[in-house]
Amino acid sequence: MRATDGTITTFMVSGAFTTMALSINQGGVVVGWYNDGGGPYHGFMRAADGTITAIDVAGAGTGVGQGTFAMGINDAGVVAGYYTDSSGATHGFVMAASGAVTTFDVPGAGQTLMASIGQTGVVTGNWVSASGGGAQGFVRSADGTISTFDVSGATNNFPFSVNPEGAVAGYCYLDGQPVGFVRSVAGAISALQAPGAFGTYANSMNVTPSIAGYYFDSKHVAHGFVAIK
Repeated sequence: MRATDGTITTFMVSGAFTTMALSINQGGVVVGWYNDGGGPYHGFMRAADGTITAIDVAGAGTGVGQGTFAMGINDAGVVAGYYTDSSGATHGFVMAASGAVTTFDVPGAGQTLMASIGQTGVVTGNWVSASGGGAQGFVRSADGTISTFDVSGATNNFPFSVNPEGAVAGYCYLDGQPVGFVRSVAGAISALQAPGAFGTYANSMNVTPSIAGYYFDSKHVAHGFVAIK
């Protein structure tokens, strides 16, 4: 974790073999997941004072590769992520600041993976139908309403970020090549490809909206980009 003055603080969850910090809010609260070496994964929340609390969703499996994965936190302290049950199926969850957990699945999904939460409680991620096929995108509003979407012609869709207004950025595969996309609040989707790119990945978006990510050139060298829509 790097403070605005440049101070870098490192941390590990006590007893963990691996600690992955994935999201931080304006209050300095960090969430992510950890593994204690061979068992299940656990989500965690690290408060601004350094206090770390484990997050284990009821129903999460306890086998290798199973468990709870906290992926995002907004400024209201709402955490979102997914968990893997004992059968290997994944399900989304939202944990309120009070600690109350709501689990959810996209209707018809065999797998539901959460990627990001916005300031209004909107979450986004991808899901795979119980009957198989490629990954599709979804947006879940704060009231629990779920809308699914696909980029036209894409074989797989991976939403990665939702901004404060509920617009989504991510990437998909078109003709076998990764291409970034932006989905407006109204549902309109536009492709995003960096000039000269052989694969574009849109990973984060703010309210402007500006989109940040990376792309690969013809020599498979990765470069960062910022795009303003």
